[in-house]
Amino acid sequence: MHATHLVIGGGSAGCVMAARLSEEPGNNVVLVEAGADHAPDSVPDDIRDTYSGSALMNPNYFWKQLKVRRNADAAPVYYEQGRVLGGGSSVNGQVALRGAPEDYDHWNAIGAKGWDWNSVAPYFRRLETDLDFTDQLHGAHGPITVRRMPMEQWDDFTLSVTKVWNELGYQLRPDMNGEFGEGYSPLPLSNDGGARRSTAVGYLDAAARRRPHLRILGETQVRRILFANGRATGAEVRRAGGIETITADNVVLSAGALHTPWLLMLSGIGPGAHLRQHGIDVLLDRPGVGGNLMDHPAIHISGYLPPVARHKMVLRRNYTYLRWSSGLAGVPAADMVMMAVCRSAWHAVGVRIGTLSSYIGRSYSTGEVRLNSPDPDDEPYVNFDWLSDQRDLDRMVNAFRRMASILHRDPVPRYMSNLFASKFLAACARCWTEESPQRHSDECGGDDDGFVGEPAPDSVRQSNQRFAAVGGIARQSRDVGTACARQRAVRLACVLHVPDGRSGGRGDGGGPGRKGRWGGESVHRRCVGDAGGVAHQHEHPDDHDR
Repeated sequence: MHATHLVIGGGSAGCVMAARLSEEPGNNVVLVEAGADHAPDSVPDDIRDTYSGSALMNPNYFWKQLKVRRNADAAPVYYEQGRVLGGGSSVNGQVALRGAPEDYDHWNAIGAKGWDWNSVAPYFRRLETDLDFTDQLHGAHGPITVRRMPMEQWDDFTLSVTKVWNELGYQLRPDMNGEFGEGYSPLPLSNDGGARRSTAVGYLDAAARRRPHLRILGETQVRRILFANGRATGAEVRRAGGIETITADNVVLSAGALHTPWLLMLSGIGPGAHLRQHGIDVLLDRPGVGGNLMDHPAIHISGYLPPVARHKMVLRRNYTYLRWSSGLAGVPAADMVMMAVCRSAWHAVGVRIGTLSSYIGRSYSTGEVRLNSPDPDDEPYVNFDWLSDQRDLDRMVNAFRRMASILHRDPVPRYMSNLFASKFLAACARCWTEESPQRHSDECGGDDDGFVGEPAPDSVRQSNQRFAAVGGIARQSRDVGTACARQRAVRLACVLHVPDGRSGGRGDGGGPGRKGRWGGESVHRRCVGDAGGVAHQHEHPDDHDR
């Protein structure tokens, strides 16, 4: 099988690339996705559901053997990464946030020319049809529908939290994709009110699939990229139980934050000593490939929603999102995010549980992706090293205390009570007994004077979990980050393009899945306009939105 363009990975960026490239009749595009391909008229109900918890609970849509570590000494734990056409956009929380302009301007300033806010904003407009705003900041004809739940439809628990936010000085911002400072806003969602709008549905619709020069290969896993004479020439894949080779004039690698550097290393591009350790011939020694892995860690406090909080039968998701500043010296403003969630799981118990969550919008802790073995059927070694940077740990402790304070201010206790830590160590279970939900034990760093004690940093560090609503942001190192800004990141491979929305100069407060889509839009334009001879690796921080 031969293609003019082989797209590896049918996630948020890959679907966009395949759709846009196949608009050109002269291209023969093959899209390879490790997970299942669901045509628009046969999308499963749990993926279509506007409540994201439905898809998140189905293990068929995720890499079953993928595990990660909180730090090098921690035991590996299961980690959800989309393995289905549409990737994170088919299973995430449908959060359609863009991130702040200063983040993109920062990437441009450190060398990623062309990734400043003014350059990327047109691609955000191109990808969306915003049902609420029609000004010059928003798109009206794109394949991804964006909408917001008006405040009159919010549940009482969420409204009680926003009342406290107002008292704390945070103002309502109607459009968080057009206003980027502190404050709270109706959350922009990538659905049309009746169904999720993933890139698989929005970009690879029935019309796109009728193109004779587009072929989508579901349940086809890439084992390595093939090279000849300094050029990427295709890929070795496992399909229908056998091993095949797909050749291509151009190879687009968009396999996500974890599997993109893993595939590069399996193919001979990465830290030379590490590759030789696993018996892999080094085609290009790039120490930074798989380095500086970044994520948005989060902490959660949940509680029981009494009947008075559940009388509005619209409990489908979280409706609002607060940007706030930690105030930590040297950290940008609006570096933190808080969300009130009025339904914490898909089942009947989840409807009765509310959650207040905080996550770090701009994190500093970095980890790495490495090979566990040279076997393509193995999974990568992933160590996020969450909260290893003291600035992240300090802000997470502060976030816990802020949430605890909010949950004990009127009128919130009327709508959520019997608080408990959503994720905690066995040692911390005693801090959250039903008889004394408002107290810490000394073991968890509390005191006898009430709930808002100083939580022990080690407890926060170990109780912390990856925030699925935002997803893994992987900056594939200054090495690759700087090189990609110069448009020669993988200089050996003059036809290898990497449009993943998963790495950049630093993390931001938006969703990687959203940026994966505009990354696909942007790199498509650059691929089409490329006169040849120079590789493009344009990367930046999603959701995997959720």
